Amino acid sequence: MKHRAGLAFVLVGIVACLTLGVPQSTVACTGCAEPLSDVVGPADRVLLGTITSASETGGYTFAVERVLKGNAPSVVDFPPGSIRTFTVGSRWILVLYPGHALETVNAFRVEPDGTVVSPGPFDAPTTLTAFIAWFAAPATDTLSSSPLPPTWPLVFVLAFVCLLARFTARTRLD
Repeated sequence: MKHRAGLAFVLVGIVACLTLGVPQSTVACTGCAEPLSDVVGPADRVLLGTITSASETGGYTFAVERVLKGNAPSVVDFPPGSIRTFTVGSRWILVLYPGHALETVNAFRVEPDGTVVSPGPFDAPTTLTAFIAWFAAPATDTLSSSPLPPTWPLVFVLAFVCLLARFTARTRLD
């Protein structure tokens, strides 16, 4: 009977180590929404504005209403060659990446009612107010700025110390 209690204690310790100590899988799932932080993280500029004119050759003039990330002049001219067709007067949130061609821009369409339409499977706010608020939030939480050590070594050591103490006490009693 003594051995069963000890074995149960060992099994509980092993399960605790495996449950608490193994990091969550980092394998990307197919069809899952990409977090907005992954979309805008590598971008050097994120701009909210309106397409004010389009040239016959395919260039666009974008009047910047608000800079959400980086910096930009009040008017940005995009050269011809964009694969996206913009309508004059339409509002957009443009995510621009450094050193990339214009066709790699992620463009979130802003509807007249403030709804934000995502260009892909992104986990992004669906209203303009929420989108702007997302940029006003801190880039990281306080735990990320001072990372904690991994939990599995601590759990393993604690389980080992508990087992050692239990068996040492049991040996002394016998």
